[in-house]
Amino acid sequence: MLGVREMPLPDKALEDGQVLLELEAVRSGPTDARLQSRRSEPSNAPPPRTPSPPSPPKPNQQAPINPSDVNTIQGRYPLRPEPPSAVPGHEGVFRVVEVGGSSANARPATTAAPPLRPGDRVVPLQPALGTWRSRGVFNARDWHRVPDALPLAAAAMLCINPPTALGLLEGFVDLSSSSGGGNGNPSPSVIAQTGATSAVGQLVVQLTRHRGLKTINLVRADRPDWDDTKQWLERLGADVVTTDTRARHDVQSLGLPPASLALDCVGGASSAAVARLLRKGGTLVSYGAMSMQPVTVPASLLIFKDVRVRGFWLSGGGGGGKEEDETARRRRAAVLDRAAALFLEGAWRAPQAECVPLREAASRGVARAREGRTRTKVLLVPD
Repeated sequence: MLGVREMPLPDKALEDGQVLLELEAVRSGPTDARLQSRRSEPSNAPPPRTPSPPSPPKPNQQAPINPSDVNTIQGRYPLRPEPPSAVPGHEGVFRVVEVGGSSANARPATTAAPPLRPGDRVVPLQPALGTWRSRGVFNARDWHRVPDALPLAAAAMLCINPPTALGLLEGFVDLSSSSGGGNGNPSPSVIAQTGATSAVGQLVVQLTRHRGLKTINLVRADRPDWDDTKQWLERLGADVVTTDTRARHDVQSLGLPPASLALDCVGGASSAAVARLLRKGGTLVSYGAMSMQPVTVPASLLIFKDVRVRGFWLSGGGGGGKEEDETARRRRAAVLDRAAALFLEGAWRAPQAECVPLREAASRGVARAREGRTRTKVLLVPD
């Protein structure tokens, strides 16, 4: 079950290389954390046991609920929080409260950077650190300093979706070259994607527009707010907003060339629909399966169009295994710096956020995050 227990801080002084972190809004009061005692459906969680309430926080956003968090709680994700606390949460933004031992040992992964100091704003470099908590003691090397100028929601969501968007757009196909249009003239490369309203989908739309590329965006046809969603995605920078069944017709009627890259986070019939938009030799990348259905690609696309099918997992490809070396940590830190810069320069805007108190993570937060038809990101805030 997914429940709550009070997580007291250690009485002894922090050790060398350890830092005490807290969510930005918390300044006093008891600590708490979401305890994952065994794998289960989050909706089966009992009512949380709540310690005496902390002082009222400012209205901030701190720790997102991602699909990987839900899968972790269910026991369907390869990475899991370490016992005994087993607190869920792969990302969030914290403040350094205290540094243990020699400050020289509180250096983040990028050893050329100055050591972490009280007041620094940090995000995790490693997954499964358990960010659904108000405070915790961690190894400094697992955290990365981010600018105070970075919007709070962007900082809270920095570690998973932005690096995923960058990895998808830069790791598989050279999109810098133009593709041939119907009249033989060069035209911008085209990317097709499912799950366009997801956090990653929104970032892909914005970044491709920033880079002068075109996007074809597939959205569920049964959305009650379909017309409004289409207009909203177009304002973000989408070139075509369509459905699985209308995609080929809409693309042909607009005269767009076939896509070089297709991104799929849905699976099932949507995989086949987006794969049919690819050019000969194009690449389909699967990075999620929100439908819980297998990726389906017609044999004709593999045989006659030589479509390639690849997979992407951020945490399994330089995203941070528990034993990764310092080179991988520095590479991950550099990606986070690039993502922060894109937010600061205005190329990216963070998805809209819906704030849910930590004590309601199981009862309301996870259920809201699993709805699948919302444009907003659920962010846990201190109680």
